[in-house]
Amino acid sequence: MRYLPLPCRHISSILIGKDLATTSLKEVRSELEQRLNLSPGSLDGEKEKLKHMVAAQIQKIQETAPSRRSKGRRKERAQRNAAQWTILPQEAQEAQEAQVQEAEPGKASGKGAKGAKGPSTKERQRTSMTRKEFMKKAKAITVQIGDKKLKATPKQFSTGSSGFMASTKVVIEVDGVPLTLQCGLNLPVIGSKEWRD
Repeated sequence: MRYLPLPCRHISSILIGKDLATTSLKEVRSELEQRLNLSPGSLDGEKEKLKHMVAAQIQKIQETAPSRRSKGRRKERAQRNAAQWTILPQEAQEAQEAQVQEAEPGKASGKGAKGAKGPSTKERQRTSMTRKEFMKKAKAITVQIGDKKLKATPKQFSTGSSGFMASTKVVIEVDGVPLTLQCGLNLPVIGSKEWRD
């Protein structure tokens, strides 16, 4: 028997749902012969053509099936997109606080509620002064790391926050070996991003 038409749809329907790693070409040929009402062994002369058709169908099935790897790629892409979106800081903070309150049903809310904590540090400090006042009146503070005392000076950060900053090298000893560390401290004042200029 020479060439028989081998519809790909039959091959595809045979392969779907099977373990593609363990299914043999012989199994596919045998099942295809049954579907096409052919006698066993009728397609043995078409092994090479059948092999290519089965390989093509397996590739199509694998391309259309969502893999763990593609799910990971979609998640990475979504995270990248989320990082590129801009959200107004105040709206983001309010939304986050609302979610926390909803997630903690046992906590009381409202001004007169029993057990209410009052305004957050950010809320209390967001109107305490202006950026200009802070830069004019704030004095350097001393911070100690190990045996080293650092002088942190007032600074306005690129994020819009105000606070203190120190940068120096610090030598520490680990197992008798002196190691030099580059030490950088950013100490933003909570709520200062909301300060007026």
